[in-house]
Amino acid sequence: METDKPEPAEGIYTPSVQEMIVRACREHDIEPDIPLAIARLETGNFTSAAFTECNNVGGMSVDEVPITYDSLEDGVDAFVGNLARNYFGKGYDDVEKISKKYCPVNAEAWAEAVQELMREENEL
Repeated sequence: METDKPEPAEGIYTPSVQEMIVRACREHDIEPDIPLAIARLETGNFTSAAFTECNNVGGMSVDEVPITYDSLEDGVDAFVGNLARNYFGKGYDDVEKISKKYCPVNAEAWAEAVQELMREENEL
């Protein structure tokens, strides 16, 4: 399979997006389980065009248009920083509370999907 992305040089470690999210969560002093599940849901397990083309790991958008970030690191920082400041930092500390603000149109189904992804992660 051909790709436009260069292969990393031998011996260079490239962290996965999940590791990047965990690291950012630690920097913001929040547990990574909810952000990881939200990222998986919002990106279709890191396969969506918003993720692959825009470095957008959280489905963040303006007027329903995905926000584009210059790098994956920028996308992770924006996503986790947004959750830390505007959700966890304001008392939205569980999936049900977060869902009402993050995805108000379909909050119940969104929360159930995030919780299912969290259960999957815990089974690993």
